[in-house]
Amino acid sequence: MCFSERVSWATFLANGLGVARALGNNPDNKQKRTLAYTLGFIGSMQGFEALLWRDPTNHAIAATAMMVNHAQPLVFWGLSSKALTSRSLEKERRARSFVTLYTTITAMYTASQLQENLVEQTPCGLLWHWNYGDIAPLVYALYLASCLATLDAYYDDSRNLSIIFLTTFFASAGVYRQNNMIGSMWCFYAAFLPWLL
Repeated sequence: MCFSERVSWATFLANGLGVARALGNNPDNKQKRTLAYTLGFIGSMQGFEALLWRDPTNHAIAATAMMVNHAQPLVFWGLSSKALTSRSLEKERRARSFVTLYTTITAMYTASQLQENLVEQTPCGLLWHWNYGDIAPLVYALYLASCLATLDAYYDDSRNLSIIFLTTFFASAGVYRQNNMIGSMWCFYAAFLPWLL
């Protein structure tokens, strides 16, 4: 995702400070606090990545990073469903259904990707081999659908939040898809999106 160990650590720190600031500035806004915690969980990937810059062959760290990455929609939904009131029962059921389907497929996919070489250093950054398996497009589609359904079910400003979410994804995909580095721009989104809260 990020372009060096130093950038990964800087992004990890910026994310943590942004999350702390968002939590401090929004003590009574449950929706913003839940978003801040979610962005903090997503930003933890930069800490894993910084460690992998030092040793990309560390299978335990790479496997843990893969599982944390794949757990993001489940964590987002879990935090949202526990802290927030759903906007409708139908939307809540839809979000739960997407997350259940995503989690089931991703658990199988994650298990299938636990190979010896999960991460590789390249001139452009770390290449996450597990991000480009046979059913990766389906995993990405379900990731997006789960997050969008969660936003729709629990957040008052779901339309604008969905636009921001999709814009970050498609911008990253458009710039880095050919290099198999689709997550590279998310390095910076992880750092700076908490500050927008």
